[in-house]
Amino acid sequence: MTHQTPTPRVLTLLTEDWAAQALAEDVRRALATSPHILSPRWLYDSCGSALFEAITRLEPYYPFRAERQLLADHAAELLAVACPDAVVELGAGSSEKTRQLLDAAEGLEHFMALDVSASAIGDALPGLAQRYPSLSLSGVVGDFSEHLHATVVGERRMVVFLGGTVGNFYPDERRDFFRAVAESLRPAESLLLGVDLVKEPRRLVAAYDDPQGVTAAFNKNVLAVVNRALDADFDLRDWSHVARWDAEHQRMALSLVPSTAQRVRVKSLDIEVQFEAGEALHTEISTKFRLPALQDELRGCGLAPTRVVTDGDVALVLATR
Repeated sequence: MTHQTPTPRVLTLLTEDWAAQALAEDVRRALATSPHILSPRWLYDSCGSALFEAITRLEPYYPFRAERQLLADHAAELLAVACPDAVVELGAGSSEKTRQLLDAAEGLEHFMALDVSASAIGDALPGLAQRYPSLSLSGVVGDFSEHLHATVVGERRMVVFLGGTVGNFYPDERRDFFRAVAESLRPAESLLLGVDLVKEPRRLVAAYDDPQGVTAAFNKNVLAVVNRALDADFDLRDWSHVARWDAEHQRMALSLVPSTAQRVRVKSLDIEVQFEAGEALHTEISTKFRLPALQDELRGCGLAPTRVVTDGDVALVLATR
């Protein structure tokens, strides 16, 4: 008899029009305030996701390769400390790097992927089911800022948040996230956090402003997303990608800047905004951390760091409630 891998369960907590409504709210807020700040979540439509995959293969973009290698080298050690029977990945995407954890896991019973993209979960889970037939697999189509309550699985979870994504949060947002994770964890459950570390600014800028222009195309694509979804008229030819090191806040700051003054209309929102030449639309921050300060921040939010591994460029921090 041929063994059939069971179909992973997927719970959908976002309405079909969630993305459209959230984008409209974000754009309305971004264009009504100064400085103009647009959430980085809209960088990742299908085109943006493909461009980001290309970025991860560029030589100057060290974070993806470094974190993947760190997981390969230390997964067994981290799992031995956390002793999970379940792994929950937030913002799972393709779960490519998480396979380093799953490959090293002994006694793991459950894996759950949470992502706002139903297609990302739908694409990733069948491959994981084939690779790990003994695991109980499930997915949640949801937003980790709202749906952590839906990630209760097993008896002792390790919640995984990789890719330096926590660096995209502003400080208050980051602390709110840490507190929410801490509140969602049961005693002895843990968070495995991937972060990028402060380093020489020229190297950081090179990672976010490659000479091939892939990162520029990735950043500018968000204007195409807004044009298509909200019937806006951003002229992509007149906007330039800017990546700079903000030393005061220890973060890379990405923005889009028009070379000439222009009036932008977003027809579906009935909004018109005047941008002066050089006036930035901020699209993403990527905070770089110093480990002692990060560990103190985690403790202040109810998460006790229990193990840190690093190669000097990036770090994995395991923190327990």
